[in-house]
Amino acid sequence: QNLPFPVSMAEVSMLEAAASSAVNTASSLQQLQSLLDSPEFPKQLRPVCEQHMAAITQTQAAGGYPGSVYRGLGKMTGGQLPTCYKKYAKTSVLTNALIKGPPFELEDRKLHVSLVDALSWARVNSYSPLNTGCKIQPV
Repeated sequence: QNLPFPVSMAEVSMLEAAASSAVNTASSLQQLQSLLDSPEFPKQLRPVCEQHMAAITQTQAAGGYPGSVYRGLGKMTGGQLPTCYKKYAKTSVLTNALIKGPPFELEDRKLHVSLVDALSWARVNSYSPLNTGCKIQPV
């Protein structure tokens, strides 16, 4: 079958430019303006694109985004230090490498991941990486 994709590439480009405005407002405004100048840009997307440009300009005039927006996980203190001798070190379920820093014990009490990896995992998936259906709470 030859079904049309429900979203045009122009809309995807517009959303990418709007999302990148927190990182680089000048580039985002330039991309949105080039989309508006394009003759094949759909008419129904023009008001939305203009609204994005107005919002970006208004945010830029107000001083930009606060510094805490769009920051990832920071490095945990002691997260790269070895915890014990290699003989007693635990292996991560996610990376198959020796765990550096504090370990996080999973629900079977035998397998572990590093606390940094557990925090990152819980940020996007609240269930255990062992696929048992148990929720993890590494806080």
